[in-house]
Amino acid sequence: MFPVLRFLATTPPPRTNARELFDLISRWSAQHNYDLVIEMRERGDGLVVEIPVGWLQDPQGGATQALVSLRDRTGEFEGYSVSLDVAIERDDNLNPGKSLIKCRPDLLAMLAGCGISLEITLY
Repeated sequence: MFPVLRFLATTPPPRTNARELFDLISRWSAQHNYDLVIEMRERGDGLVVEIPVGWLQDPQGGATQALVSLRDRTGEFEGYSVSLDVAIERDDNLNPGKSLIKCRPDLLAMLAGCGISLEITLY
């Protein structure tokens, strides 16, 4: 399982360009001691932030707290379409009846409140 936050610029262009958003998220990540991998999209129209799998499963709501903090810091992601994409690969032990993704209700509510879509991609 490989979760990422994907930021794609919308039309009209966002107030904060992708490079500025990259720098802002990098500083925020360092300030909170999050060890996130942040990459610019090759087209320059956004970026991708790798999210630790544990954030989605944290019973204390770590992902919710982190994403609300990030949203507050970035002005609610204005000008970007943001999605939480959870990639599931063949080697992720796909057994019938086994739950691979379990998100806390507060995380789902926060995603909806911030306009972040949830995507699940099978590879």
